[in-house]
This record gives sequence, C-alpha cells and structure tokens, in this order.
Amino acid sequence: MLEYYKKSSEKYKELDAEVNKMMNEALDKANSIIKRNRQQLDQTLDDNAHSNLKKVTDQVEKALGDLQANTANIAADAVKKMMHERKDDKRSSEVISSFSRDLNKKLH
Repeated sequence: MLEYYKKSSEKYKELDAEVNKMMNEALDKANSIIKRNRQQLDQTLDDNAHSNLKKVTDQVEKALGDLQANTANIAADAVKKMMHERKDDKRSSEVISSFSRDLNKKLH
C-alpha cells in the first residue's frame, strides 16, 4: 500500500509539474497576444489621430485661403465703390494704383 501511495504521489507530482508548465506556456502565449494586440491598437489610434489632425489642418488652411480671397473681394468692392464716388478719372486711377499696391502688400 505504501508503495502504491509513493508511486501515486510521484505520478501526481509529475502531472502537477506538467500542468504547471502548460499553464505557464499558455499564460506566456496569452500575454504575447495581448501585447501584440495592444501595440496594434496603439498604432491604429496613432494613425487615426494623425489622419484627423491632417484633415483639421487642411480645413484650417482652406478656411484661411477662403478668408484671404473674401478679403480681396471686399477690398476690390470697396475700391469700385470709391471709384464710383469719385468720378475724376485721374484721381480714380491714382486711388486704384494705391489700393492695388496696398492690397498686394497685405496679401503677400
């Protein structure tokens, strides 16, 4: 009986060691998968953040361009109105030249 108990105990220890080894291997594999998935998720989030930042930057640049164009249109309309108010051709020509130079300086 003692011999049977001894063999069973040894067999149990062997099985316990084998189960522990399998559990550790499975845990290592799971941790590896989690780490890889976390890296992929971080990369995806980073890529999305850069993409969204680019979209916003592009929209801001477009809005600035539109604002400059609208400013130029407003300035041109103001010049036309001033020309209408001052019918003197020579004076109108001088005003146009002056505003044109000022506008070019401000837009560049």
